[in-house]
Amino acid sequence: MPPTPATSPPGILATTIAGAAQGTAISVAMDMTGGIVARFKTMAIARVSVLTGHVLGALVQNFLALAAALVAAVVIGFRPAATVADWLGVIGVLAMFTFAITWLSAALAMSAKSVATASNLPMPLLMLPFLGSGVVPTASLPAPLRWFANHQPFTPVIETLRALLNDQSVGTNLTKAVVWSVVIALGGYLWARKLYNR
Repeated sequence: MPPTPATSPPGILATTIAGAAQGTAISVAMDMTGGIVARFKTMAIARVSVLTGHVLGALVQNFLALAAALVAAVVIGFRPAATVADWLGVIGVLAMFTFAITWLSAALAMSAKSVATASNLPMPLLMLPFLGSGVVPTASLPAPLRWFANHQPFTPVIETLRALLNDQSVGTNLTKAVVWSVVIALGGYLWARKLYNR
């Protein structure tokens, strides 16, 4: 019998991604307010490469945190039934969604007036796994909250990870996770680039 939502790690993995967004925002805001960006702008490099470097660095840090969360889950008793193909899918979904959230957090940092403000802007993301299927099945939620849970980006990501880790069919959740990730990544990238160029 597969583990229940409350005892499986997909919700924790999603929360880890959301939590890491704050660190990215702080890092970007510190560079924006510290004067180093003005020096970068005088160098013969692509203007968006500064932000891209932040995003790629954050991806590495996030994957280390995600790996630690998975190891902790296994240590305390989680036993995934995933095949090799499922694990590749898990890695792909995590990379895709982390990339998207990281670009969004970079854009939020660019829109902030200070490092303190930038550290607070991504915090609502931490609530989304709890207002989705990260802790309990969405079917058990009151109707208005259930509607929100079923139509926000974290739920299809969590459900896709849950299905892959339990070697089950992902259904339409993978498509929804991909669409959300593309929309968030593209929106975050374009917004961050516009603010950086300004």
